Amino acid sequence: MNYLPISAIILRHLWLIRNYMNRLLFVFYWPTLDILMWGFVGKYMQAIQGTYNVQIIFLLSILLWSAFARIGMEVFQALLEELWSNNIVNIFASPIKLSEWIVGVILFVILMFIALMSFLILLIGLFYDISIISLFKNFIIFAPSLLLAAISIGFLALSIIIYSGIRFAEIAYVIMWTFMPFSGVFYPIETLPMWAQKISYCLPMTYTFTGMRAYVQNQIDPTPYLIKSIILSLIYGAVFLGLFFYMFNKSKDKGLSRLTD
Repeated sequence: MNYLPISAIILRHLWLIRNYMNRLLFVFYWPTLDILMWGFVGKYMQAIQGTYNVQIIFLLSILLWSAFARIGMEVFQALLEELWSNNIVNIFASPIKLSEWIVGVILFVILMFIALMSFLILLIGLFYDISIISLFKNFIIFAPSLLLAAISIGFLALSIIIYSGIRFAEIAYVIMWTFMPFSGVFYPIETLPMWAQKISYCLPMTYTFTGMRAYVQNQIDPTPYLIKSIILSLIYGAVFLGLFFYMFNKSKDKGLSRLTD
């Protein structure tokens, strides 16, 4: 066996990592996320074992997070589709305004949200001994605030892609999932270390999941939590939407065709 070609292959991929650090990010990112998430879930499970219906809480948490993550990714994937098909220049050279494109994407995302959540709720009803009506009633209370948060965070990912191009697509996916450990999806944020709790209080998703557990577990009115979540989502949405417009104009000056390279 000739070891020279083998070493050349190894050096080639090391060179790619050196030049595109997002490849290295993916190597470490998912194991780190798994350790953080399931470590804190285990810690929380020890604290709550036998105190209330854990299955309902966890299924509702999974359902709500699936809504947030999938819809947030659909926002920036609409732009990635144009880049993958080399259609980005054609779209924005047409009479379509940027604001019209954004509204169209948001309406599409809402339709996808309705279809996806309807399917997942039916799937839960099929495989688990849980009332679909009860699950839906709980879900519909908290879903709108998470939908708004997902669209807001989606614009942050859009801003990165519209300026940096298709090579930074992985970063956009990482952004959505990075918030998961800090959002208290499967456990209260009190389970986190103090420095992480400070980050959690800045995220709109935290208040939705905290309100959900308080409502399902203790029948506490979730309205104050939902109001905080919506206010934060609107603030972030305005900031990230403005950032997207700014990055789009900067990218347009440099040439949109470079985004597919």
